[in-house]
Amino acid sequence: EVGTYVDGKDVGEGVRFSIDRTRAWKLVDGKVYDELTMPQAAQIAAEIGLPVPAGVFAVSSAAMERMRHRIQGKNDDSKNFDVYLEGGVPIGMPKILQKVAAGDAPRPLVAQSKNPLISAEICEHIIQECEAVAAARGGWTTQRHAQYPTTDIPVTQLPGTIKWFREHLLPEAAFPFLAGVFRGWFPPSAMTQSLEDDDIRLSFRVVDAFVAKYNASSGQRHLLPHRDGSVFSFNVALNGAGEYEGGGTFFRQLESLSPSPQQCKDGPPGVVRSPQGHLMAHSSALMHGGHPIESGCRYLLIAFVTLDDKHKGWASDFYEHVRLNDLDGEDPPV
Repeated sequence: EVGTYVDGKDVGEGVRFSIDRTRAWKLVDGKVYDELTMPQAAQIAAEIGLPVPAGVFAVSSAAMERMRHRIQGKNDDSKNFDVYLEGGVPIGMPKILQKVAAGDAPRPLVAQSKNPLISAEICEHIIQECEAVAAARGGWTTQRHAQYPTTDIPVTQLPGTIKWFREHLLPEAAFPFLAGVFRGWFPPSAMTQSLEDDDIRLSFRVVDAFVAKYNASSGQRHLLPHRDGSVFSFNVALNGAGEYEGGGTFFRQLESLSPSPQQCKDGPPGVVRSPQGHLMAHSSALMHGGHPIESGCRYLLIAFVTLDDKHKGWASDFYEHVRLNDLDGEDPPV
């Protein structure tokens, strides 16, 4: 549990985590109330001034060293990406976000790897494991996310996937990709090749990860526009776009661009469709959703990423800056 104690008693808000750190419940004066999403739980813990207890997504020290080498390297696919949407530095940006190195460093808000970062063999193995687990337990989960539920299987329930996710995908592909894509938004220290232990590029933490399934014939076909409760979100397309019609990730800001970015030419306005194995990352504060599929099934691995508490000021300002500069329009009801 994470909370505040006064004279041996629980006082105010707190969080109770499951042993595997995949579920959390809100505490008020020590009493259990509603179940929380992992991003909501992480936010309450941060407000108390405590980290989320180390969980199943924490990378090992050996993996962290591999991640350092990837971030510092110059020739790596994780640094080769297409930018769909870029944010400027408008008047009124919080001072903490104005502290970027001089120059013309891009500040992407949505980007996708130019090349597949995950092999087709691994993608297909993850899909097979998901379907096997779903068959054994009587179906996919549909109620894990209360406000915008997805048909999914948590990565923590995929024995063959979680070790690869934690020890290979995160340190060797996903985290270096985030470090490269959002480099222009980070403080000046992130513009250097050196990496100190407190560097923001080493502070990524996954709070939730799952495989989502969209099925045109039965089940979930789309996901309504929403904002995620993390700092960054990323997904990996597990099957090829030729295996389904429609689909893709919709971004409200992209829809307004005229003409649409070149990368969106194969889909409706504002929709990005990813080839198998490609990784796409975006600011969690952007309004986005799952565009309806018309036939077939679409599988994707999704993760929500926050930062260490020492960077929570930057993270909060970044989220609010992106949210407030998103296009005018009402947010969906909560």
